[in-house]
Amino acid sequence: MKLDYKSIIIYGALKTVFFLILPLIIISILLDQGIVEFSSNFLISIVVMGIIGIILTIVRHTPAKDSILREVIGIGLAIYNGLYLFYVFGGFSGALGTYSIHTESIIAILGLQLIAWILLIGAFLNTSFYLLKTIEMVNKKRKNKIREEYKQLKVEKGLKIGKLLLNLFLIGFIISVGLSGMNISFKVKDSYQFNWDNAGTLITYTDDSIEIITQFDLINPGLYSVLDVLIDVDIYTINTSDITQIALPDNTKIGEIDNMAYPMFPRGSLSTDQELNVDIFPQYVVGLITFDADLLLDVSFSCYYATMDILIMTNVSVKWTKLI
Repeated sequence: MKLDYKSIIIYGALKTVFFLILPLIIISILLDQGIVEFSSNFLISIVVMGIIGIILTIVRHTPAKDSILREVIGIGLAIYNGLYLFYVFGGFSGALGTYSIHTESIIAILGLQLIAWILLIGAFLNTSFYLLKTIEMVNKKRKNKIREEYKQLKVEKGLKIGKLLLNLFLIGFIISVGLSGMNISFKVKDSYQFNWDNAGTLITYTDDSIEIITQFDLINPGLYSVLDVLIDVDIYTINTSDITQIALPDNTKIGEIDNMAYPMFPRGSLSTDQELNVDIFPQYVVGLITFDADLLLDVSFSCYYATMDILIMTNVSVKWTKLI
């Protein structure tokens, strides 16, 4: 069997670049910037799966052109490519994907499952293309093959067009999501207001209630709406002036609000000074009335944006001044 060295070298080199070298370069740049973190298992999997993909590509182009064996191996390679891309984009993970983005004040976790499924569909089309080519080669042995080849040609042409359109859509979609997402801003303000209800008793504080009001801005100049927003806020003491550490101890959760829901922040919107009202737990109200404290507002923001599940975690520190 004469080896097709030209195809082996060309396609082996291309597979090495796109399945191993390029992913590792991108990962290295993101890690050096300190923005995105990847698990060690994920990095090892990328290397191992990339090497396997390179080997399969070389094996696929070893048989002679227009051989049935070459197309059969092509079917397996197309399936493997689809599974590789499906894994890279978090298709095998749970509700959220593999990727987390870290900055000084924000941790964001991205779920890219829809993109993974689109890539898997593209791999299915590619698999179907190789399958039809294999069937076509088998049909060449038949006597009445003109009509079969005509039908085969129409189907192959349709698959090629489908693959092209899907790839163009995916490239355009990823670019639009990236450019739009880079311009979205979610910021919790490092200031607050409060409501103090003394329940009509000026001297007794045990029946009082305090509500701390913090604000956030969400700027969405992108092409897609931010949907199904849920915000949780937990308030912690960092340190307090309570010497006894009884009424207002350090490092203690003193209030919360769960699942504050916003159905949508439309594309092109500028939403500023959105209020989050956090109720203080009754057992710490007297402590806030009588002691100073440094408080930490721990904010969790989840939403759905352009096929991505996004979870953002951030916090701000504020100073609390006693009320009496």
